[in-house]
Amino acid sequence: MAHAWMVEPRTQTLEVFRREPVGWLLTATHGNGEVVRAEPFDAVPLGLGSLWLGRGEAQARA
Repeated sequence: MAHAWMVEPRTQTLEVFRREPVGWLLTATHGNGEVVRAEPFDAVPLGLGSLWLGRGEAQARA
């Protein structure tokens, strides 16, 4: 089974998709600093907050 993650840093969201016979199925949407267990790695907790730049870092890079 195939999976895809769409990570959007501007809105701080993670969308999880699973490939089904009829196409891609959105299975979950997570945001901000949640700790998630997203398939196919649902055995491992992932803190989304570690994916996003801090506010000061984002301004420094702009």
